[in-house]
Amino acid sequence: MGTSSSVIGAKLTATQEKAIAKLIDNCILLGANAVIGVEADFMSLSINNMIVATARGTAVIIEKED
Repeated sequence: MGTSSSVIGAKLTATQEKAIAKLIDNCILLGANAVIGVEADFMSLSINNMIVATARGTAVIIEKED
């Protein structure tokens, strides 16, 4: 049971990292150079017993003060 849990945990972590990477890519496309207030979560869908990873945050442009 421990090995199975480790495999599932690793897959969930990888999926969450992909969701965060997608968030970052979308923010770059918007012209942002940073993301603040990042939240990552999992949702379960009753369709085919699926688990979905989500990531959300606010795209911002940080400028250096003179």
